[in-house]
Amino acid sequence: MKCTENLKALAERGHAGQFRKDGKTPYVEHPRAVVSLLGKWGVTDGVILAVAWGHDLLEDTAIGEAEIRRAGGPANGAAILAARGKKGK
Repeated sequence: MKCTENLKALAERGHAGQFRKDGKTPYVEHPRAVVSLLGKWGVTDGVILAVAWGHDLLEDTAIGEAEIRRAGGPANGAAILAARGKKGK
């Protein structure tokens, strides 16, 4: 769970100052909501929760692949990189 906490902190730092489309809601509430929903569904797997925290880091922050891998460890970092989205898709 240490890696999940690291990625939570990274998401909070990376999305600091960013807002959802409404212009009011801090962007970090999006990954927080994903993690919460997974918890309601009974998901406890650390890799899945780490991906939930980190899935928008590359697209929407200045945080790079190396920092994600350091924070999440090899398995979590690789999973986040595999799950990343593409702008406009």
